[in-house]
Amino acid sequence: MRTIAAAVFATAAVAATAGCGREDVELGGGDAGAGTGDGGGGLPGLVDLSITPDRVDLDIADLTAPQTVTFVATGRFDDGSERDVTANVTWGVDNDAPGAFTAPGTWVSSNRAGGPVTVEARSGAVAATATITVVFRPTLDDPAFPPPPNADDLFDPSKPVSTGDPAAPRIVYPAHEVQFPVNVYRILFQFDPGADTDVHRIRFTSDYLDMSVYTTGDRWQADETAWQFLADTNAGGKVVMTVAGVDLDAPDTIYESAPIDVYFSRSAVEGAIYYWSTSSEGVMKGVLSDPAPTKFYSTPPSTTCVACHTVSRDGTRMAVGYDGEDLQEIAVPARDVLIPAGTYPMGWATFSPDGSLLMIADKGTLTVVDADTGAPVGPNGGALAVTGVTHPDWSPLGDGVVVAQCASANKNKDVQECAIARIPFDGAAWGDPEVLVPSTGPDDNNFFPKYSPDGRWIAYVHAQGKSKDQPTSELRIVPATGGDPIVLDKANRRVGPDDGVADTGSTMPTWAPSTHPGTQWLAFSSTRDYGKVLVGDKADQLWVVALDLTRAEAGDDPSYAAFWLPLQDVTERNHRAFWAHDADNPCDGVEVCDEFDNDCDGIVDEDCLPCGADEVCFDGADNDCDGLVDEGCID
Repeated sequence: MRTIAAAVFATAAVAATAGCGREDVELGGGDAGAGTGDGGGGLPGLVDLSITPDRVDLDIADLTAPQTVTFVATGRFDDGSERDVTANVTWGVDNDAPGAFTAPGTWVSSNRAGGPVTVEARSGAVAATATITVVFRPTLDDPAFPPPPNADDLFDPSKPVSTGDPAAPRIVYPAHEVQFPVNVYRILFQFDPGADTDVHRIRFTSDYLDMSVYTTGDRWQADETAWQFLADTNAGGKVVMTVAGVDLDAPDTIYESAPIDVYFSRSAVEGAIYYWSTSSEGVMKGVLSDPAPTKFYSTPPSTTCVACHTVSRDGTRMAVGYDGEDLQEIAVPARDVLIPAGTYPMGWATFSPDGSLLMIADKGTLTVVDADTGAPVGPNGGALAVTGVTHPDWSPLGDGVVVAQCASANKNKDVQECAIARIPFDGAAWGDPEVLVPSTGPDDNNFFPKYSPDGRWIAYVHAQGKSKDQPTSELRIVPATGGDPIVLDKANRRVGPDDGVADTGSTMPTWAPSTHPGTQWLAFSSTRDYGKVLVGDKADQLWVVALDLTRAEAGDDPSYAAFWLPLQDVTERNHRAFWAHDADNPCDGVEVCDEFDNDCDGIVDEDCLPCGADEVCFDGADNDCDGLVDEGCID
C-alpha cells in the first residue's frame, strides 16, 4: 500500500531518532510484556526455558496493518515436568524499533523500521532467546511533487534497466559515503533528472529496508517519519541510494543512476552548535534536530554585533567579541554578564576544561584571567611570555593549549605563515611553545587548531596564503603529540558526485562534544556548492562530517563525505561554528575511564570508574567503556 510520506503515523510515531535503535530498551508497552508469578526471583524449580518459534522472518509492506507474532515459553522443572510459562516470565527485546511486546508472548510490529531483533524470555537467572528478522518495504509518494497514480507500475522489475546512460538521473546531493547522525532529518535529497525522464523513483536498500519514494521533482525532503524509516532501520549501518527515471512518452526502459552509500550513526549526536550569522550580526544556536536556529546573543532589544565567540566545554559560559574586538563573557543559558565589555580587548578566546579560567588572544598576545571575576591570573598581569600566537584552544586534559604561532598575527582576523604549536601547562606555570606542524613559508599557513574531545587529535586548517576568506583552506588533523598531518580529503574535496574539487574554503573546524568513543564529528564552514540549491555562490555555509579515527591511527583519511547542516538559513552567510554541551539539556552520564567527558562537565576522566572487560547489567554505567550503557542486557 502506498502512503503519502507526511501522513504516516502522525499520532503514533515514536521519536526514535533521538535514541539509538540498537541499544537496550525497556520492554515495549510499559509492563504489558512482563509475566507474573515469579516474584522477581524466578519460578521455583525452573531449570530450563525454550521459546517457540525460535526464529521468525517478517516482510512488511503494508504500513497500516501491524503484524503480530505469538511466542510460547515452555519451562522444564527439576522434577522433570514441562509446562507453558508464557504468562509467568518476563519478555523483552534488544531492539524496539521494529516492534515491541504488548502482552506476555505477544510481539507487535511498529511498521516504522526493519532490522534484527533478539527476543528474550526470562525468569530469574534462567533465560531463552529467539530471533525476529523484519524486512521493511515502505512505499511513499512525494506530497511536494506528486507522481501519477500507480507510479510503481512504471518501474516494473521486468523492464530493462539502463545505467550509465546520458538519459539516466545523477545524484548530486548527498555525496557518496556520507554519514548522517540519526537525529538529524529534513535532508534534501537532490538529483539531476535524465534527459527525458518525467517520473522518478528514489530507492534506499539495505539488508532490512527496501524503501521507494515516487516523485515528479528533482529533489525530495524526508519528513520526520520517512527519516525514521531510514535511520531506525539502519542505525550503525548504511543504505544504498539510487534514483531511477522513466520517460512517460517511452516508458519501456528504466534509466537508473549510479548508486551511492549513505551511512547512519549508531546513536544520536548531541550538543548545541553556536554559530555566527551575517544577517543577524549575532550568535545563533541550534541542535541537530532543530528545524531552525534561534538567535542566542545579543538578544533584543540590543542590536550590538557580537562575533568570534567561544564556549566552555560544559556549555555554561560564552566569550564574545562585543561590538568589535572587545571581550564580553556571559553565562549560558541565562546570558548574565560575567565579564563586561571594556575590560579586555579580544580577538579569540578559550576556556579551561572546568571553565574557571579564560585565555584571551589579541593581536599575537595571550592573557589568562579568572572566568568569574576577570582578574588576571599569573605573573605579568596574566600575560604569557609569547608573541605572534593566536587561535588558542585549551586541551580537554587541561595540560596545555594549542595555538597558531605566526610570522604575522597583528591582525586578529587575518594571520599568515603560521605553525601549529602546543604551549604546555602544569596547573601553575606555562612552558615554551612546542611546534607540532611547522610552516615552511608564506604559502604554508596553519591556523584554527582544535582538540578532539579525548585530547588525542588536533583538527586545524591549512591554506596557501593568508587565512581570511581563503579559498584554498582545507581541513587536516595531526596527533596531539605531533606527527604526520592527515588531509581530510573526502571532507574537503568530495562535493556532490565529484571528487577532487578544489578551493572549497573549508575552515573553522569544531568538534562535537562526544561523550563516548567511536565515530567523532566536526562542523566547519565552507563555500562549496550545496547540491542544486547553492551553485557557484561561494557562500559561507556550515557543513558537518563524521570521522572514523581508527583509520587515522593507520595514517589514512578518516573522513566520510560532509553534509550541509539543515537547521541553517540558506540565504544567510554562516561561519564560526562552535559545538559544546547543551546547557539547556544537561546530560546525566557517569564518568568512566575512557578518555572522554562522559558526564559533560568539561573534564575528562575525573574520579572515573575503571573500564572492565564485561558490561554489568542494569547498573546504569558503561562498564566496558564502549560508549554504550548496559548493552547486551535485555530488560
